[in-house]
Amino acid sequence: MNIDDLHKIKAVDVSPFLYTRIQQRIKDSATDLVPKKLVWTVSLSMFAILFVNAGAIVWVAKKNHKTNTVVESMGLMPDNELYK
Repeated sequence: MNIDDLHKIKAVDVSPFLYTRIQQRIKDSATDLVPKKLVWTVSLSMFAILFVNAGAIVWVAKKNHKTNTVVESMGLMPDNELYK
């Protein structure tokens, strides 16, 4: 094949609806990788786990504070730190 042969190539007439057909075929073949219902379920589950964990941390902190108050009132060391 010679470079001069490329000049012999003629343009082809294209159907006016070709672009819309291509767009429709792309739209038909495109599907969601993950269903929206699953995404919402996992999101709400993660939020619930986060809420429960935050509540547990607050509960333990309050319980620990009460324990420290009792231990300090008895004149004991609430932890093993020698220097504060």
